[in-house]
Amino acid sequence: MLAKEEIASAFEPGDHGTTFGGNALACSAGACVINTLLKENLIEECAAKGKYFKDKLFKLQNSFPQLIKDIRGMGLMLGAQLHSNIDAKDVVQSALDMGFIINCTGDNTLRFVPPLIISIDEIDSLIDALEKIFKEF
Repeated sequence: MLAKEEIASAFEPGDHGTTFGGNALACSAGACVINTLLKENLIEECAAKGKYFKDKLFKLQNSFPQLIKDIRGMGLMLGAQLHSNIDAKDVVQSALDMGFIINCTGDNTLRFVPPLIISIDEIDSLIDALEKIFKEF
């Protein structure tokens, strides 16, 4: 099942389409991705890693309440909203200088969207880097 019935029933023929989306290669690739997600338990792993990551971000917020206003998100798609006097682009650049690619949305929200295969050690490394960056502010 790719969609709940209440969602799927909202579509009628012609509502949504794609020129090449239904070809054999695209369907095979999609089936392969779904099978891998299920076989390798990636959904549950991502939920657990996301919780771990979010908990670490909350600890950072507790350490730097003058910098971090809010932590939000779900799974591995997380955000840290900084107070309006902090330019998130400066944090993004500092992280990049340390070898981490993160993004910001708006002027003051750090966005974290790591690959599904991120390890706990990699999350810890990013948190350590953010802690060093925040100490400089």
